[in-house]
Amino acid sequence: MLQRLHLYKLQGTFFVYPFRAQVAGAEISERVQEIAAFGHEIAQHTHFYAGTKIDKPDKVNDLSKENIARCLQRDFETLCDMGFRPYGFTAGGWI
Repeated sequence: MLQRLHLYKLQGTFFVYPFRAQVAGAEISERVQEIAAFGHEIAQHTHFYAGTKIDKPDKVNDLSKENIARCLQRDFETLCDMGFRPYGFTAGGWI
């Protein structure tokens, strides 16, 4: 997608869900930096799962105020630590 946007000289917003990478033990900051280097906005995508079970069939939504606040803060801080203060946001699961 990044190459196609660049080919057509288009700018986009990439909604990044950093927690999935954290659970997998993957480092994505270099890839996020690459996306931003092409002039694209880095925005926040957050799911409100209970714990680290984020894939079917084990994932469970936890819509308690405490978990929502924790997930929002966790992903926001992760993106800020990568050098991006996200302004755009979308929640996962149509929630």
